[in-house]
Amino acid sequence: MRTAVIILVVLILGVGVALVVRNAWQRGADSAAIIEATSTNTTNRSDIDIAEEYIRANISNLSSEKEVLGGKFIVTNVSFFPENKAVVYYEDGHNAFIADLAYTVDANHKVTITSFESR
Repeated sequence: MRTAVIILVVLILGVGVALVVRNAWQRGADSAAIIEATSTNTTNRSDIDIAEEYIRANISNLSSEKEVLGGKFIVTNVSFFPENKAVVYYEDGHNAFIADLAYTVDANHKVTITSFESR
C-alpha cells in the first residue's frame, strides 16, 4: 500500500513538472514571435491593446467550446502577429484551449473578430 502511494505521488509530480516545462517552452516560443510581430507589425500598439481587451472581455462568447462544471473562461495569454492575427490561450479551470483568430479595429476603436478557430 505504501509503495503504491509513493508511486502515485512520484507520478503526479512528474506530470506537474512536465506541464510546467511545456508551458515555459510555449511561452518562450511565443515571446520570440511577439518580438518579431511587434517589430514588423504595421498595426499601432493601441489597436493591439484594444483588441486584447476585447478578446479578454468576450472570450466566452467567441469560443465555440463551452465552460464546464461552473468554470468561467479566462485568457491566460494572447500573442499578436502581423496582419491582425493572434493566438489566444484560455481556460475555464478544468480545460485549456488554444485558438487562432483574425480581427480588425476600426477608426472608432470597434473590434470585429473576423475568424476564431479552435485548435
